[in-house]
Amino acid sequence: MSSINLGIIIFFSIWILALIVSGILGWVYQIKHKTFKIVREEIRQELIKYKDKINLEAININFELPNNEISYVLIENISVIEIDNKKYIKKFSKQNNFKETENEDSDFAWENDLYKLMNNKKIIWDYDGKLYATNLRIMIDAPMNYIQISYKDIKNLFSTIIYDNKEYYFGFIIYTDNKIYKIKTSDIKSYCKLKKIWKES
Repeated sequence: MSSINLGIIIFFSIWILALIVSGILGWVYQIKHKTFKIVREEIRQELIKYKDKINLEAININFELPNNEISYVLIENISVIEIDNKKYIKKFSKQNNFKETENEDSDFAWENDLYKLMNNKKIIWDYDGKLYATNLRIMIDAPMNYIQISYKDIKNLFSTIIYDNKEYYFGFIIYTDNKIYKIKTSDIKSYCKLKKIWKES
């Protein structure tokens, strides 16, 4: 066999292999994208259901507040990642076109990781705990962490979808000048209450 014929065979073999790999990756992407769209629509419908029907009622919590402070939200189980990397915040901010104006609850924060085919790793969360929201602040209470966030420091608060260990979950993001708090929870109704408090603060 001549070197020319051998070269042609090798070229077409690589070309066919590339087509097969591209086809498999495209199929995997379609499956992942379809699942994402289904989950996104389910969450969107939940957000719409609660959006205009949220009434804020005072709740009792297990610690004392100042006289001028009223607690409205308790989310029992949350997982939190704190991001203070300035490069990441700038990139994330650019991706999402953040503005001082409010976003619709049906709009999700965009993260490139949602569409990465090989992004199947389990997220290492900084801590798990509870979230309290009063008329004056948000408090995150975890075994080794206690975070307070004033509403005036929040530039944006909006829903997101979190891809963790090959599954999609509802979450929300608290965006301040210096930090992003990415929070995973199943409590969409309490998120809507939190957003209402922030908007009215």
